[in-house]
Amino acid sequence: MLRLDERLFPATSPQEARALTESIAATDDRARLGAHAEDHQRQVLAKGDLGGLRLRIAPIVTRTRNCAVTVCTVDVYFLRLWSFPGRGALDDYATVEIRLVSENGEWRLHDSMLVDGPHPAGRYSSRPVSSAASTSFEASLAGFSNIEVTP
Repeated sequence: MLRLDERLFPATSPQEARALTESIAATDDRARLGAHAEDHQRQVLAKGDLGGLRLRIAPIVTRTRNCAVTVCTVDVYFLRLWSFPGRGALDDYATVEIRLVSENGEWRLHDSMLVDGPHPAGRYSSRPVSSAASTSFEASLAGFSNIEVTP
């Protein structure tokens, strides 16, 4: 799901956002989640040219709660890096609660909720992490990839 967020932001069409979201959603939730993704992507695109803004997401830790044979809740605490070409980058931390259901032997998205934080003690959210030009920042990330997170 977090990789999907990276892929959607910022230039995917609303229709593509709907299709990608529906591809991971549970059957009974596809229409609702797809419509939400489409609407959200319209809001992102309505902000105009984001000047090459790039989002990278790095899961830090996961927690599994309330798991049973057909339902499971997974919390993923992660770091978001927002890279602004020529202006450096910002970081922030968030947690997504992902509610999954099992359908035909596969875990599918039922719902999710994003909350800001928690933030490391003694620091502010969204503070600059690099004063280097974006090209230098992006080059320093070459070769990195996200870890696999599965329920």
